[in-house]
Amino acid sequence: MESLLPIATVLVLICAFASLAYVVVYKSSHDSNKPQLDLASFDNLPVGVLISDPSQVDNPIVYGNSAFSLITGYSRSEIYGQNCRFLQGSDTQQTGISTIRESIAENRACTVTLRNYRKDGTLFWNEVTISPIFDSNGQPKFYLGIQQDVTNRQKNAADLVEQNQRLATSQGLLLELVRDASTTLDETLEKYLSVAAIQLAMSRTGIWQLDDKRELLTCTLMIRNGESITENTTMVAADHPLFFSALHNNQIISVSNLDDELSYLDLDLDYMIDRNIGAVLYAPININGELSGVISLEHSGGPRQWNREDREFSRYITDLCAVAFISDENQTTRAKLDEIESLLAEARKIGQLGSFIWYFEDDQLVFSNEIVEVLGTENPIPQNIQELCDRINPINQQEFIEDAHEATQLGRRRWQGTYSFNWAENDTRYCELVAQQSILDGRPALKGTVQDVTRRIRTEKENKVLQQRLLQSEKLETIGTLARGVAHDFNNLLTPLIGYAELLAADFQEEDRRLTYTGQIIQSGLRAKHLIEQLLTFSLHQQTNNPLVDIHAVMEDILQSIRLKIKSTIMLETNLEEDSRTLRANSGQIRQILMNLCLNADAAMKGNGVINVKLYPETAAALPRSHESDDRAFVAIEVQDNGPGIDETYIKHIFEPFFTTQGIGEGSGLGLSVVHGIVKQHGGEIEITSVPGRTAVTIYLPFEPKTATKNLANR
Repeated sequence: MESLLPIATVLVLICAFASLAYVVVYKSSHDSNKPQLDLASFDNLPVGVLISDPSQVDNPIVYGNSAFSLITGYSRSEIYGQNCRFLQGSDTQQTGISTIRESIAENRACTVTLRNYRKDGTLFWNEVTISPIFDSNGQPKFYLGIQQDVTNRQKNAADLVEQNQRLATSQGLLLELVRDASTTLDETLEKYLSVAAIQLAMSRTGIWQLDDKRELLTCTLMIRNGESITENTTMVAADHPLFFSALHNNQIISVSNLDDELSYLDLDLDYMIDRNIGAVLYAPININGELSGVISLEHSGGPRQWNREDREFSRYITDLCAVAFISDENQTTRAKLDEIESLLAEARKIGQLGSFIWYFEDDQLVFSNEIVEVLGTENPIPQNIQELCDRINPINQQEFIEDAHEATQLGRRRWQGTYSFNWAENDTRYCELVAQQSILDGRPALKGTVQDVTRRIRTEKENKVLQQRLLQSEKLETIGTLARGVAHDFNNLLTPLIGYAELLAADFQEEDRRLTYTGQIIQSGLRAKHLIEQLLTFSLHQQTNNPLVDIHAVMEDILQSIRLKIKSTIMLETNLEEDSRTLRANSGQIRQILMNLCLNADAAMKGNGVINVKLYPETAAALPRSHESDDRAFVAIEVQDNGPGIDETYIKHIFEPFFTTQGIGEGSGLGLSVVHGIVKQHGGEIEITSVPGRTAVTIYLPFEPKTATKNLANR
C-alpha cells in the first residue's frame, strides 16, 4: 500500500530527526558506550524509517519502525542486525545502489528511487532518503533511512509517458498527412483511424459509410492492430432503430460494458461476440448537418471506461473525416480533369514527345516541359534555331538548315523531318520534327512537336541487320544442303577411284614410273576426300553428344603446334584466363577451329604482325543473336590480328564455302566455313568484326560449371 509523505508529516519528521540528532549527540557525549535514542516519535510516522550503525561490521540495522514492516512485510526481529541489501533483487538498479554507496563513503545525504522486493517476493518502487547523523566530533554515528512506497506514482508517470508518446505519434501522423497532399481519400481515412487507434489504445477502429437512401451503414475501412482489413459488414436501420436514431441526432454512443448495455442500444450482439469486443464507441460523421457515416472504436476483451477526453478526441477524428469527405467530393471534377491531363502528359512522356514554337522572324524558340525528356536534363534548352542546329549531327546539319528555311516560306504549310542529334558525348539520338505555320500572338510562327524516335530508328536498323543475317543463314543452309549432296556423291566417286589406284600400285615395282603416277592419283584423291570431309563439317549443323573437355588445356596444347606453323615474322600472343571452363565438345574440332583461324590471320598479314588469342567467360547478352530470356553462360574464344582488315562487302560472304580473299591457289576457301559448321554443331555463335588494322573473330560456346567435371570424376 503506497503512502506519500504529506507536508505535516514532513514537519513531524524534521522535528523527530532533530530530536534524534540531539539525543545522539548529547547522550553519546556523556556515555559513549551506551548511546540512548528517543525513537518513539518515529513509530507514528506513515513512512518507513531505518537506523543503521556504521560503527559495527557491515553497517547493520538497529531500528525499524512499524511503517517499514507494513511496506516490506518484514518484522523488526527479522531485520535487526542485517544490512539493507536483503531488499535488493535482480531488478534492482545498480546505478541507484552505486549512488547510495558513494554517499555513505562521502558522509553525505542522498535520495534515490529503487525497485525493491517485499518479503513475499513482490516488486515495488521504493523512494529512499539516507542521511548520516554526526557525533560531537563530526563523525557519522548513525545513518537514518526514510522510505516511501511510490509504486502507484511510478505507474502513473509511466502511463503519462506512454500517453504522451501516443499523442506525439498521433500528432506526427496527422502532421505528415497534412503535409502530404498527394494521399488518396482511403489513405487519409486510414491514417485518421491509425491515429485514433494509437491515441486511445484501440485494437480495432473503423469507418462506416451511410448509403444514399440513408438506410444502410457499411463498414468500408477497418484497422485491426495497425493493419487494414476487409470487414464487409453492414447495419440496417430497420434492425437497429435506436442506434440509427441516436446517430441522426449527432449523439456519441459509448458502451463501457456490453454485457450490461447491449440490449438497450439494440447493437449487433453476434458482431460483438465474434470479434471479442468488450466495449465500443460510435461517433457520427456529419456533413452539412446530415449524417454521412460513423467511426467505431472497438476495445477487445473486457470493459473499458470512456472519459470526456475520449469522446472529445473521437469528435476531433470525425471532424477530420468529414473534411476529408468534403475535400474529396469537391475535387472529383478537378481530379477528372487532372486525370485527363495526366494521361496526355504520360502519353507525351512515354512517346518522348515535346512541343515547340518557333517565332522565325525573331528566331525565338519556346519548348514545352516534356522537351527535357527528349533533350535530356544535362543539356540547356536551345533558345534559337542556330542553337538547335548546333546539336544536330554534322552530316544532317545542311539538310536541317534547308528544311527550316523552306518551312518559313509562304505556301509551305508543313515541315517534317528526322535528324540525328548529338545531345551529349557518345549519345546520338534521332528526333522527328513535325510543324506547321501558324499565327500566334500576332506573329508568324511554326508550331509543332519533337519526338525522340531513337528506339524506332535503331530497331529498324537492327531489324535490317537481322534480316540480312537471316538471309545469310538461309543462304548458308541452302549452300550446305547442296554441298552435302555433292559431297556424298563425290565421295562415292572417289572411293572406287582411290581403291582401284591402290590396286594398280600394288602390281608395280618400285622402279616402275607408273607407280609414281598412281601415287599422285592416290594423293589427289585423298586431298579431294579431305575437302569432302570439310564440306560435310560445314553442312552438318546438328549438335552431337560430345564429352566434357577442359577448353583451357585443349587450347594450350594446340597453340604449341600453331606457333610452329605460322610465319616467323608473326608474333603469337595468348591471354587465357586461369579459371578453367569445361565444355561438351569435340577436342579435335576445337583444335581445328583454332588452327584455321590462326592460319587465316597468318595469311592475311604480310611481313610483321601479331596474332592475339584470348579465352574468357561471357554471358548470353554479349552474343550477336542474344535473347533476354537466355540465362546460359558462355566461354568466348577470340582470335585477333593487326592485318589490313576485311572489306565490308566481303564480310557477308565470309562463311560461304570456297569464298576466299586470297589469291588463286593460295587457299581453299573452306577454313571459315568449317569453323562456322563446327560452332553451330556445338550450339554456339560466331561473330567477325573488321576495321583497317584490326580483325577479330569471336566464338561463343556454352560451357558447364566446374561441378560438372567434379561430379563426373566422382562417378
